[in-house]
Amino acid sequence: MATWFKRIALAFGILLLILAAALWWLLGSASGLRFALARAQSFTDGALTVQQADGRLAGPLLLKGVRYADGQGMEVKVATATLDLRLWPLLRKRAHVLNLDVDGIDVALPKPKEEEQPSESSFSLQPPLDILLDRVHVGAVRIAQAGEPLFASNRLDLAGQWTAAGIELRKLNLLAPDGHADLNGALVIAAGEKGDGAASFAWKVAGVDYAGSIEAHGDGKRIKTELKLTQPTVLQLTVDAAQRGDYDWNARLDAPRFDPKPLLGDSSLSALGLTLQGSGDRHGGSLQGKIELNDYQLLLQPLRARFSDDFKTLKLEQLVLGSPQIKGQFEASGTVQLGAQPVSGDLAIAWKDLLLPASLAGQDLASQGSLKARGSADAFHAEGDVDVGPPGKLAKLALNLDGTPKIITLHTLELKQPQGGMQAKGTLTLQPALAWQLDATASRLDPGQLLAGWNGALDFDIATMGTLPENQPDATLEIRKLTGVLRERPVRAQGKLHLTPQQVVDGKLDLASGGSTVKLDAKPGASNDAQLDLAIASLGDWLPDAQGHVQGDLRLRGKSPKFSLDAKLQGNGIVYAGQTVDSLHLAANLPDLSNPGGQLDLDTGHANFGGLDFKRIELRGDGTASRHSLTLQASGQQLSTRVALSGSMKGSAWNGTLSTLDLEPQGIPRWHLQQPSQLSYDGGAMSLSELCLTAGEPQLCVAAKQDKAGNLDASYRLRDLPLALLMTFAGPDLPMRADGTLGGSGSIRRNAAGALSGSASITSPRGTITYVDRADQPLLSYNELAVQAQLSPSSQSATLHAGLNDGGRVDGQLALNGAQQALGGQLELHLNNLKFIELFTNEVADVKGAANGSFRFGGTLAQPLVAGQATVTGFAAEVPSAGLKLAQGQLTVSTTDARQFLIGGSVQSGKGSLRVDGHAGLGEGATTAINLKGSQFTAADIPSAKVIVSPDLQITQDAKGVNVGGDVTLDTADIDVSRLPGAGATQASPDVVVVDEEQQAEKAKSLPITASVKVNLGRKTHLVGFGLDGRLGGTLTVSERPGRATTGQGQITVDGIYKAYGQNLQIEQGRLLFASTPIDNPGLDIRAARKLNPNATIDEGQKVGLMVSGTAQRPVLTVFSNPVMEQSDALSYLITGKPLSQVKGGEGDMVGAAAQALGSAAGDLLAKSVGSKLGIDDVGVSSNEALGGTSAFTVGKFLSPRLYLSYGVGLFEPGQVITLRYRLSHRWNFEAQSATDFNRASLNYRIEK
Repeated sequence: MATWFKRIALAFGILLLILAAALWWLLGSASGLRFALARAQSFTDGALTVQQADGRLAGPLLLKGVRYADGQGMEVKVATATLDLRLWPLLRKRAHVLNLDVDGIDVALPKPKEEEQPSESSFSLQPPLDILLDRVHVGAVRIAQAGEPLFASNRLDLAGQWTAAGIELRKLNLLAPDGHADLNGALVIAAGEKGDGAASFAWKVAGVDYAGSIEAHGDGKRIKTELKLTQPTVLQLTVDAAQRGDYDWNARLDAPRFDPKPLLGDSSLSALGLTLQGSGDRHGGSLQGKIELNDYQLLLQPLRARFSDDFKTLKLEQLVLGSPQIKGQFEASGTVQLGAQPVSGDLAIAWKDLLLPASLAGQDLASQGSLKARGSADAFHAEGDVDVGPPGKLAKLALNLDGTPKIITLHTLELKQPQGGMQAKGTLTLQPALAWQLDATASRLDPGQLLAGWNGALDFDIATMGTLPENQPDATLEIRKLTGVLRERPVRAQGKLHLTPQQVVDGKLDLASGGSTVKLDAKPGASNDAQLDLAIASLGDWLPDAQGHVQGDLRLRGKSPKFSLDAKLQGNGIVYAGQTVDSLHLAANLPDLSNPGGQLDLDTGHANFGGLDFKRIELRGDGTASRHSLTLQASGQQLSTRVALSGSMKGSAWNGTLSTLDLEPQGIPRWHLQQPSQLSYDGGAMSLSELCLTAGEPQLCVAAKQDKAGNLDASYRLRDLPLALLMTFAGPDLPMRADGTLGGSGSIRRNAAGALSGSASITSPRGTITYVDRADQPLLSYNELAVQAQLSPSSQSATLHAGLNDGGRVDGQLALNGAQQALGGQLELHLNNLKFIELFTNEVADVKGAANGSFRFGGTLAQPLVAGQATVTGFAAEVPSAGLKLAQGQLTVSTTDARQFLIGGSVQSGKGSLRVDGHAGLGEGATTAINLKGSQFTAADIPSAKVIVSPDLQITQDAKGVNVGGDVTLDTADIDVSRLPGAGATQASPDVVVVDEEQQAEKAKSLPITASVKVNLGRKTHLVGFGLDGRLGGTLTVSERPGRATTGQGQITVDGIYKAYGQNLQIEQGRLLFASTPIDNPGLDIRAARKLNPNATIDEGQKVGLMVSGTAQRPVLTVFSNPVMEQSDALSYLITGKPLSQVKGGEGDMVGAAAQALGSAAGDLLAKSVGSKLGIDDVGVSSNEALGGTSAFTVGKFLSPRLYLSYGVGLFEPGQVITLRYRLSHRWNFEAQSATDFNRASLNYRIEK
């Protein structure tokens, strides 16, 4: 037995030696290499070929001319490949590559098959065997698919390892025609491993440059990764995560507003901004923050989602969306079964108290409702109920549909309104070809409930159906019925249009609104032949806020895209969107709309565009695609211009020459084109060669170029641009002049995402701004002005330097950096002359003083931090409108955070002063508290008013609004109302519209004011006006509450002389009573009298007067006398100083008018009493048609039983009328009138019913 064991062991040993020798020969010899390659070529049936092989399989190995082609379109070529590796580690499932050097890699891939579905990813961090790479160098690489390049690189250097523990990169340098990527340090993706690495990259994708960096720092427990983009926009993503356990993480994403076109392509979204924070673990997490979409902000409050332990279920626990611009909340929740086949889910969306502002929807729209969806890609169901409409007038919208991969069935889409509604149902077929069928009916549908300005009641029956097989549409639109009222105009429509698979439209369509009609007649045939006839009596029939008459016809013939157009249009009185055209004539003959060419003639009469008035505009175009021209001439008061452009089209590229561009602004020398400028356009790429406008020495030049991806490069140059031109644009009527010139240059690049890079500068050696009549006294002068800006997608900086009046100076720097837009910089301000303040207001004059300030900027653009202080010293100025001379003013403003500003200062006026102290806040949640305290401060000193006050006021502001409290004492006041500026002003007519009244009201609502101020009139308040010459006294507490009228509490005493009916009445008792009543409607308690015998005592003499009671808006006037006498006699004594029986001539008219002016039924009765005693048959006040319907005081007398004569005089409008009426019979009378504006006679017949 032992012998057999020895023999077997010997045989086994010999076999091992043979295998080892064979393996050594195969791996360690050149012949073994050739043998292995021959077997590989045979195994692949010749798909693999190698032109030259040197070395051995165990390494080093050199291959040249390697080619592999699978016969199905894939081909791989390698010019040279060198490999050196250690074999023995393979026994431990470890591949250790000492050196790999490959060059000349060329890969050609076939066109992908449409039926191929992307395979599920099987990538794992666990490799099949550990791979260690000491050195890898890859030279030129080119990869293409179906002849189109996919990827190309010039060089790749790599070192690292991929093991069961994870991935570690120690070196990565990639250089390619489209960019580069470089790694410094060690980048580790492994549990529990340490590493520090940073990589930078720059790459161009689809014409858009991407650049940035990524840094990773791991200590074995946590890893912090930071991704920063600098191109095409600024973006920063920071992730801090555990390296084991549940891998808990925290993340933050910052991306300031940018144009998302490079990421999303063309869309209505032109601006996107992201500020998001999140946290969680490997099973899920939460996200909150802000998303900016165009001009609106969405707030995530928050988003929470989690995976189940087996990762087969994803649950959306909560999604809450809000917006500071839109009231209400949007909520969503649901579940997705990832483990189901097919994937299924259940989603619920709800919103409540949603209010879309008019700026978004055209009118305020309120909404609440819910939507639910459930199912899978094989079968799903969706339904919803939505309330939508103006607040308080909501309509109900119901939706119910089912779907499969082949068809979606709309069971119900119903809109219910209070007076009508709409219903729709149909199907959308997805397979085997796209098709649809939809029927919609309505009864008294009011579109204005959803579309502002389109109120109405419509009945319609509309159907559409069609198919879309292989981009050959066959569609039909039929308006079986459309009648009703829209925007207070009757509307109707009827017709049927058919789009054939040959893309030809046939059918007829008639539309009518108000007195306007539009008719479309499309004839069937091999190509389109459609005529549109317009008979628009008023554009207002079709468009809100539009006017004007338009008529004409348009004829479209041919097939897409080579349509031809013949058009003739005439219009007049056209008004739309603030633009006006008195007359318009358009004639166009364009044989191919896809290429420029044909003939175009457009003429307008007087027109206004953008606030510019033009007397005439002429636009002419003619030529062919290969050679065409366009000219524009416009003459106007503010601007006249002339433009001449010619061009040619070759394929998709257009090239043109701008040969003439003349601009003649009002009051400015003519600017003209210095030399022709070249333009081009090709599929989104465009260019403008340098365009220079000149007006003598001044010159302005611009140039621009944009590629198809949307990257724009622009530059400008300024030379000797006069400041006077800027003053002319600021306002031709300003009583100021400017001297000096501007220069500068700049080169700016705007990438496709909207980020700016480049530099710009504006310089001016010196300049002044003065009043025209005081050129030697500059309001502002400067020297060596320099403004410079440096821009990049990740940072922006600007500097300002200038010397100012009297040795002053301003120096500033401002910078924005990073995705969070970190703010930095400083501002140093030294002003030794404050006369420039007069540039901003005409309320002050002769300003003196100095100002110094120093501020530092920090924080972010969204939350800036500004620290510093500004002081004003020696301030003095005149306020001509109030006759004030302010002196010895000083003010200090300081802040540490740009949210709270400490304020302290004082100023003198007259013999007194006013001091201000406190703090003012800016931003959300900020508060303000200001104290104003003064003593003997002259508030007005003009001939009509001299007022000295001592205020002690407290002004506070918080989120609830503004509160004003304290007291004001009038030390002295002498006011003559009749001499006050604007005393003769009249009240606005009722038909005057305040255009910003709604905005003012809205602003008042957003900042409600509450006030309680005690006003002490003191003992030296003298008022002349409204018939009063006397003194006022007392104390009044004025209160203001949001949404309520201003009220007063207290009383004001009146003492002095009151002039009425031409007499000076002594005020014996005068009080204005305020008992929390509106400030403009106090209670009245006034007694004014006239002594007829000034030398007599009260008991002996006669006295008459007026007693006024009631309220200011409803006064009650009573005549009193001592001794007591009839009211008519007392009034006569008051007016004429004599009894009514002694009144003669015009004195009677005075007494009658005074009686009527007493008002109310009692006054009219008194007037008639006066009239009877004067022997007059008619006395009274009534509406008189001969005086335009205004009130008139009329006296009349029957000269005989048939003959009547009257005289009337207007009370509120100037005018008079004499009427003579003679009664011919019971029913007939003759009347003659002679009025201020006309004379007339009439014969009248009376019918009694």
